[in-house]
Parts: sequence; C-alpha cells; structure tokens
Amino acid sequence: MQSRIASLATAVALLLLATAPASAQEAEATTPTGKGFGLKAGVGGDPTQIVAGVQFVFDPRRLRLFRLAPNVHFGAGDETTTDLNLDLLLRLPTAKGVAIYGGGAPTTTITSGGDSDLGGTWVIGAQIPVIKNRATNLEARFGAGGAPKFRLLATFVI
Repeated sequence: MQSRIASLATAVALLLLATAPASAQEAEATTPTGKGFGLKAGVGGDPTQIVAGVQFVFDPRRLRLFRLAPNVHFGAGDETTTDLNLDLLLRLPTAKGVAIYGGGAPTTTITSGGDSDLGGTWVIGAQIPVIKNRATNLEARFGAGGAPKFRLLATFVI
C-alpha cells in the first residue's frame, strides 16, 4: 500500500514539474511586456501642471528584468516645461499580469523662457492590466535638482 502511495506521489510530482515550465511560459506570453511606444498623461506638483508625454520602452535581451525607457514630458500650468528623461528601470512581474517597477533617470528640464537645468528623477510604478493585451502603467516620479519635484502619470502602451 505504501509503495502505491509513494508511486502515485512520485508520478504527481513529476507531472507537476513537467507542466510548470509550460504554464509559466504560457502566462508570460499572454502578459503584456510594456515594451514599445506609450502615451502618458497626468498631473505634476512644484510646479503645478497638467502633463502629457510619450515614451519608448525596450529591454536589453540579456538583462530581462531591466528596461530602458527614453521619454519626454510636456507640462503646462504654473510654468511650461519640457522634460527629457532616460529611465533605467528594474521590472518585477507578479501574478495576473501585474508588474512593479522602479529606477532612476537623468533629467533635463527646459522652461518656457528657454532656460535648461539638469536634475534627476526617481521612478516607482506598477503595470496594471486595465485593458486586455495592453500594458497600462501608473507611476510616481520624484525629482531632484532641476527636475519637476513630483509627477503622477498614467501610461498606455500602444
């Protein structure tokens, strides 16, 4: 009796091990990666602004958890600014298509007066499956130096 239970347990364990990689690959294939062109919109503080922007996200093939995301933000409100960012992000996928990401970016800010200033931005966000087969992100950006001090942005990857 014990040998039958041991054999059945071994067979179940082998079946689970054999199918686990296939189910993980299937889940990864149906989860949006967030790579490609994206449209951004949101609000900013210090200066208070309405913000719109674009981004392009790609990842180095050998470093699957990392993303490189050049992006530009246009802000209008207390002051008109254009920000150029080169985000280096660490992306950690979780269950059901959600991914958490964070990182930093050197930031160049150009004001409506033509002045430019160099700063840095810390980014933290989440990729949330709002639209099926499309990456949608919600991110907070915290600036230092000449960068805007705070931005809350939603992103839709085309």
